[in-house]
Amino acid sequence: MTASLEELRKEIHDIDADLVQIFCRRMQLAAEIGKIKSITGQPIIDREREEEVIKRIQTLPHYPVDTKVLEDFFRLVILLAREEQFKRYAQEEEAK
Repeated sequence: MTASLEELRKEIHDIDADLVQIFCRRMQLAAEIGKIKSITGQPIIDREREEEVIKRIQTLPHYPVDTKVLEDFFRLVILLAREEQFKRYAQEEEAK
């Protein structure tokens, strides 16, 4: 028997809750990395590292999601993490 629309929506609701927790944890870790970069004088943007992340996630099983869609999703996540690092870094610089 096929799942009903409401059952599928409930499952998406549950997954969304998980995604929020995972995303928040990832952003928290990115902020911690930004702090280390700030303390050690490293630049926030590390294109080489970003490309390593993209290449690594492309090797993970992701059927039926298209590789380009997966890449776009992670590029957005990386962009948001980078923006958070810049926001926090700029605040620390102003406080000095």
